[in-house]
Amino acid sequence: MDDRLKSNQTIKRNSNMPRGGARPGAGRKVGAVQKVAREAREKAAASGMLPHEFLLAIMRDEVAGETPTFEQRLDAAKAAAPYYAPKLAAVSNEHSGPDGKPIQTDGSLRVEFVAAQAPPGD
Repeated sequence: MDDRLKSNQTIKRNSNMPRGGARPGAGRKVGAVQKVAREAREKAAASGMLPHEFLLAIMRDEVAGETPTFEQRLDAAKAAAPYYAPKLAAVSNEHSGPDGKPIQTDGSLRVEFVAAQAPPGD
């Protein structure tokens, strides 16, 4: 077993085989569209209704021939929502100074009142 392990290590060390990484000409070409995505776009264009429009039609009970249940309308509304109101990213409420460290204060507060100025053009 020891001899076999040593011979495998020798082969790997002396191998000229590529080990991955970026290669010129590899990967999908810029602007290329997958066959499935292209077919889906063509189908949607032929039907005259985009996916989010279809979801809104279900939500509004505007689908001809069928009456969606409340649950189906609710699911359609949930699915259509990201098209109109994307989820907001979480924002940290921690503040830091210019050096990235916490802001240091001496505990005092300074309030300054100034006279109101007339807006330009008055």
